[in-house]
Amino acid sequence: MKLKKYDFIVLFFLAALTILSIAVPFLTAKNYAEKLVVIQVSGKDYKSVPLNKDITIPIRNGSNYNLIVVKNNSVRVAEANCPDKLCVKDGAISKPGQVLVCLPNKVVVMIKGEDKEQIDTNSF
Repeated sequence: MKLKKYDFIVLFFLAALTILSIAVPFLTAKNYAEKLVVIQVSGKDYKSVPLNKDITIPIRNGSNYNLIVVKNNSVRVAEANCPDKLCVKDGAISKPGQVLVCLPNKVVVMIKGEDKEQIDTNSF
């Protein structure tokens, strides 16, 4: 089967669309003024710390235990007493929007970005 002129045009546009869809997240990445680590336990906010602060946070929720380590602008679950330990195996996260979850212990660790130059709605 021989490719025709229009087949090449379609292939070109598909290749361009693929390259563009891969490049867009890198071109539109936002730099936040501050990144926060937000920890939730059983669906409620437990603690919030800046990502650039080195700190170790032990979490006890009944018999459940997690050790959260914030270090070198990243956060990870260092220890957990859950059966599968998937949260520990997930490793470290460092970008806003990334999440670590320990379902058996009901612990969620997420990174949120905050802009210091947000418009104050009371100014208008």
